[in-house]
Amino acid sequence: QLLNNNINIFITESDAVWTGNPLHTLPTGLEWDIAAGWDQSVYMMGFSCIRATEASIDALSSVLGSFESQLERYDDKLSNFTGSHDAFIFRDYVRAHQKEIKVVALDPYLHLGGKWYTDCASVQYCNLPVTIQNNWIVGNTAKIDRLKKFGQWYLEDGEEICSRNTPAQINQS
Repeated sequence: QLLNNNINIFITESDAVWTGNPLHTLPTGLEWDIAAGWDQSVYMMGFSCIRATEASIDALSSVLGSFESQLERYDDKLSNFTGSHDAFIFRDYVRAHQKEIKVVALDPYLHLGGKWYTDCASVQYCNLPVTIQNNWIVGNTAKIDRLKKFGQWYLEDGEEICSRNTPAQINQS
């Protein structure tokens, strides 16, 4: 609905970590419909900015429709899903429609995938990115443990609100 009302949106997965404001990292001086992180051979749809254009609305509708039709084939959608990941569905859509849609990769030093956590060189020598996808790890418990290890888990056990609320506190972790 937002895109249809000419409102640009961010798509972010609930397990993505934001360490700063991503607005200043969006591409300038380029025409684009969708800006997304890049992880090896696919766009990371878990953090992306979608402009309200006909091309982006068509793309999002198609990708979500494909993903939903795959999910409908599974009774237990959480543990038995073997269909295509949303990033691969989006990659295939972009390849098939590259003349109609303009997709750009966000700065790969500012928007990283979960391998940031395990790549010692990145952790030791790179600045803290603006967004980090908590991917390349399976299971909620493993994700929470990893976020706790890196000081990026902000909920106390059994709580529903952040234990550190200010951006300054979050940036210092």
